[in-house]
Order: sequence, then C-alpha cells, then structure tokens
Amino acid sequence: MIYSMLAQAGRKKHRGWRTRPRVCRLKPQKNKQFIATYNKMKHLKLILAAFLLLFCENNAAYAQRYPDSDRESIFFFGIGTGLDYGGVGLKAEVVPFPYLGIFAGAGFNFQGLGVNGGLSFKALPFKKLCPTVQAMYGYNAVIVVKGAAGYNKTYYGPSVGAGLDWKLGRNPNKLFFALYYPVRSEEYYNDLEDLKDNPSINFENEPLPITFSVGFNFGI
Repeated sequence: MIYSMLAQAGRKKHRGWRTRPRVCRLKPQKNKQFIATYNKMKHLKLILAAFLLLFCENNAAYAQRYPDSDRESIFFFGIGTGLDYGGVGLKAEVVPFPYLGIFAGAGFNFQGLGVNGGLSFKALPFKKLCPTVQAMYGYNAVIVVKGAAGYNKTYYGPSVGAGLDWKLGRNPNKLFFALYYPVRSEEYYNDLEDLKDNPSINFENEPLPITFSVGFNFGI
C-alpha cells in the first residue's frame, strides 16, 4: 500500500516536470479548442537555416575545386526564410550596378501567400563581406489561429533593415543575412489587441519587434 501511494505521488510529480511548448493557447469554448501558434514558423526557419549552412559548405568546396570560376553576376535567385522571401520561399534580385540591388520575393507565411519587393543598397560590393541596407514594401505581419480561420490575416506595410552579403569562394553565389524592422499597420495592432481582450484566448508569447532573414542566392 505504501509503495503504491509513493509510486502514484512520483507519477504526479513527474507529470509536473513536463515542459509545454510556448504557444498561444485559446481556452475551450463550446467544446472547441483553438490554438494560435507561431512555433511552427520558428522551427522551419531553424531547419532551413541549417540546410543553407550545409549547402554553403559544399558550395565552398566546389569553389576550391574549380578556382577559375571567378566572375561577377548581376542576377541572383535564392531560397530562404524572412520577410524578403515572403516567409519561407524564393527571392529574385537584379543588380543593375554594383551598389544597388532590386529584389522581389514570394513564399508561404503560414497564413497564405506572402510577397515583398524593394531595394538593397550595397556598401562594399567588391568585398567578400558586403554590408547592405534594405527598404521594401509587402507582407510584414501575420496572425494565425489554428482551428479558427476567421482570425487569420496577412498585413502589409513598409520594412527597413540591415544585412550582409557573404560571397562564397570565387563563384557568384552568396549567403545572405539580415535583420528587419517591420513598420506594422495600426490595423494589425488593433486586431492583436482584440485577440488579447478575447476571454477565450491566452497569449503565452508576443510577436517580436524585429525579424531575421537568411537565404542562399545563386548567381546566374
């Protein structure tokens, strides 16, 4: 009897140690449970970033094997994650002259299609590491509530940021990193406050004021 009671107490204590994923959970209402989650996007971004780093390592090995491929490119096509890639998607860029790039991206933002387009100003275009400043307009916020599609919405507006073009080896391909500050609309913040005031919704994490972007771009 004593052993059974201790075992039950141990199981209860063990349950208390379990960690729960950080998601926005909605309290049950009329036998329905809705979950607003941003974790899926974060996980896919980490997976894609790891894939891009692995690809870049192989690309650098290619450059060492074929050193005669030293050339500049004015067209780039890449895959990545971030606002300039439309969420998780593709980006095309044309560089009409070394200090300026014009880009457009489209992807999946976990609510639907996300698109963005803008300009990239390149400070040191002839260096292996080139600091950049971006300005663009397009998708910069999204609300996703799983199980309650009526709350789902994509918001558009301007975004500004700073990044880095990292040329790999002596070929025209490059890895791109950036941080963006999205200028989100008043409509987005009003909708977010309405969700917070909804008694069936319990927010456990807030959207970040800045976003990051990472991608691999092929020189064409």
